[in-house]
Amino acid sequence: AVSVGSGAGQLYQGNYAVAMGLGAGYTSQGGFAVAVGRDAGGSVQGANSVAVGYQAGLTSQGSSAVAIGQAAGNVNQGTYCVAIGFQAGWTNQGYFGIAIGSNAGEYNETGTGNIFIGGFSNPQIGNLQNSIAIVNNSDFLKIILSLKTINFNQILFTIKSIRFIRILIKQIDSQ
Repeated sequence: AVSVGSGAGQLYQGNYAVAMGLGAGYTSQGGFAVAVGRDAGGSVQGANSVAVGYQAGLTSQGSSAVAIGQAAGNVNQGTYCVAIGFQAGWTNQGYFGIAIGSNAGEYNETGTGNIFIGGFSNPQIGNLQNSIAIVNNSDFLKIILSLKTINFNQILFTIKSIRFIRILIKQIDSQ
């Protein structure tokens, strides 16, 4: 294990773990975990996890999770999650979740398999499961698709215009 910085890797640092920065990987950093930045992976960072940025993966980061950006995956980031961007997946990001963008999936998205793309793409409508939320801030557009009613292979499309998305949503509603 390697630790650089005051309080880095202070209390139980797992085998082959790396902690760099003031308080990075401070307590209970799992084996093969990487924490870079002040307080990154600060308390209970799971094995094979990565936290990069000020307070990324700060408290209870799950195993094999990735948090990149200030306060990304900050509190209770689930196992196998990805959070990239300022406060992406900030609190209670569910297992297998993906949050990309500033404040994407920011609050209490405890459901599994959710994908939030774009700034402030947290729908805050409850415990979603296997859903996608896409926000295009320039068009003030928000889409929420539930994968329980849609075959995921049918979601391979490129968003080119609001008109195309409206047609797609009408088709989904008619099923």
